[in-house]
Amino acid sequence: MEFIDGAMLKKAVLLAADHIFNNKEQINILNVFPVPDGDTGINMSLTLQGVAEGLQETDDNLSHVAETIAEEALMSARGCSGAILSQWIEGFADNLKGKEKIGSKELVLAFKVASDWAYKSMEKPVEGTILTVARETAEEVSSWAEKESDVIKLWEHVLVKAKESLERTPELLPVLKDAGVVDAGGQGFVLMLEAMLTSFKGGKLAAVKEIISGSLAKYIKKRKEDLDYRYCVECVVRDETGKVSEVTRKLKKYSDSLAVSKSGDLIKLHLHSNHPKSVILQCSKIGTVLHQKIDDMRAQSENLFIQVSEVTSPTKVVAITMGEGMADIFRDLGADVLLCKKLMNPSVREIVKVIDDVTANEVIVLTNDSNLIPMAKSAQLKIEKRIYIVPTVSIPQGIAALLSFDSEKSSEKNVKKMCAASKKIMTGEVTYAVKKGRYRNLVFKKGDILGLFEGDLVARGREVIPVAEEVIDKLQMSNRLLTIYQGQEVSDDVLKELGDITTKKYPDLEIQTYYGGQPYFYFILSAE
Repeated sequence: MEFIDGAMLKKAVLLAADHIFNNKEQINILNVFPVPDGDTGINMSLTLQGVAEGLQETDDNLSHVAETIAEEALMSARGCSGAILSQWIEGFADNLKGKEKIGSKELVLAFKVASDWAYKSMEKPVEGTILTVARETAEEVSSWAEKESDVIKLWEHVLVKAKESLERTPELLPVLKDAGVVDAGGQGFVLMLEAMLTSFKGGKLAAVKEIISGSLAKYIKKRKEDLDYRYCVECVVRDETGKVSEVTRKLKKYSDSLAVSKSGDLIKLHLHSNHPKSVILQCSKIGTVLHQKIDDMRAQSENLFIQVSEVTSPTKVVAITMGEGMADIFRDLGADVLLCKKLMNPSVREIVKVIDDVTANEVIVLTNDSNLIPMAKSAQLKIEKRIYIVPTVSIPQGIAALLSFDSEKSSEKNVKKMCAASKKIMTGEVTYAVKKGRYRNLVFKKGDILGLFEGDLVARGREVIPVAEEVIDKLQMSNRLLTIYQGQEVSDDVLKELGDITTKKYPDLEIQTYYGGQPYFYFILSAE
């Protein structure tokens, strides 16, 4: 067969989407970081499912098929793996637009551009990943194109090369070798190529043999928490007395969710309280109150307890997060929120929608996860509004960035301040292993509790609190403030126990606790 037409490509992509969907859990299991958000298979599957849905309403014209594939891949991309895959698909499809059929020569260019686009999507491309498999696959197409005019035979050579490249990924990336696995994204890429070849040949796909047994743990229902404090109070004060510490100590007695941010002589306080007048009075002891806002959280439609004038900002902030408690914190600080119900893997389409719904012409996006940075950049291309991205890589970084936001400043100045503020935060996480394995010198079993410091695996154990202690030992260093965000599966007793242990061990360390309600992570910790 010398050519591939639109109907053939459409059918091949649909089969690839089904194949990845049917084997997404097997791809997930290959993730080197064995934590609940290691969902390469799910992200690749959701990306291709979005493409498949778009193709259902597209005719068989090759150019139309290519346009749909490119558009839907961008809009449906989820997570880092989905972002890389979508860029590869976009690059591949971009070279098919305006054509009625493609042969060997067209495939050479399509694979080459696809690989280039995938590499450019990452600020720091890492070899030993799907990027390597894609690049070496493109090189194989180029070397065989002049020798082989039969596109099916050419694709067969490509698939052999892709599998060989995948098998070499552990040699290029030590963490893969230590874990005894190949790259998860590369595995998904190979399965996609395999499905497309099978479709071109008119065959059927056999089920992929299980790579390793296991599945994500199931959590129980989210704990419901009563609203203890009615009013959300926000106050900006110029520090004229040096009494910030004294005032915040008093505020803690009749409030919670206290967050304090400082920029020069300006102090921004956020808290929940049943006595907003007392809060404003205490804040005035610091200095001149420049801005105050009080919202009735029980009845937003009723009059505010205190009528205040609020400057409407031409710039709004959108924060991506998970956990109802985390979402409330971001909302209380003035952000619009994209709440991920389970994991931090919204599609580009979902990011675009929440930005479109914001009533501002300029929007600052807090990604709060490194995997979402390329997703936000893709969304940036699809919206007419002016979009700025603050590439926060954790939820605590996002909160720190938001606390430094000043509605009276320009977007450019805010982005600079917010980026600087986010870099002052160190983050820790306590979660669990979804499979047995090894990461560097740590050997773990499925179900073990894992501790992460700045995204790196540093502790393992069978109990949550001892692992959390190890992470806090890393975090406290010379820091003076530790913030503990309570996950949805952590009881108040466990939270109190961790707080008591930490206070006894570090008596000079100020500790704040908030209900984050995040799934999969027992604790998210931040230090500054």
